[in-house]
Amino acid sequence: MKLENRILIQLTELIEEAPKFAPTIESQKNNFGQMTDGKFDHERYTIWNTRCLNLLNRIEDGKSIHLKKFLNEEEKSRKYHSISINVFYKVAILKALKIDIETGNFFNQSLLLSADVFGDILEQAKHLLSENYKDAAAVMIGAVLESTLRKLCEKHQLQFSPKDTIHPLNNLLKDKAYNQIIHKQIITWADLRNKAAHGEFSEYDINQVSDMMKWVEEFVSSNLQ
Repeated sequence: MKLENRILIQLTELIEEAPKFAPTIESQKNNFGQMTDGKFDHERYTIWNTRCLNLLNRIEDGKSIHLKKFLNEEEKSRKYHSISINVFYKVAILKALKIDIETGNFFNQSLLLSADVFGDILEQAKHLLSENYKDAAAVMIGAVLESTLRKLCEKHQLQFSPKDTIHPLNNLLKDKAYNQIIHKQIITWADLRNKAAHGEFSEYDINQVSDMMKWVEEFVSSNLQ
């Protein structure tokens, strides 16, 4: 599934979720001044709002106009007589983003292209895994991980050498593109990839390669936007 489609699915889910915790944004949308917080679920709202901010911060490196508008609504929330009005405007921003994606008026196209290409390679690696070719799959997955780190360095304007492999790229990106936990996990996958590339095939098993596949797939999806 293409990256745009995955994000569109998330946006649709968030848009459809809002009336479930703030029902008056639908029932009273034609009577805006009377919108209330009747049956408003604050816990579900907090979860929803956090998911929205997480998604918007990941799009266009957190520099999109949609995120700016959303954060502006955060600041204006106390000016409204109900939280539901704030939710109503935030949903409108999500709808605007959805339209922009559907009409092709958004996103860093070079990163999207990379994500799609890497996705195709990972599909090939999945096929190899299904046929028990764990070693070839591990090398392919490692290549995708290394290429993704290069793209992230470019995205964050970090200088690197064309000869840099996973470890130096990973060190450059720590605390700039991701935290120490992700940094340590990438070290683990880099070591597995190196074992596969140097013929140390008995040092790992197919389940570890499968775990690497799932992790790298999510890493690509989350970062190349």
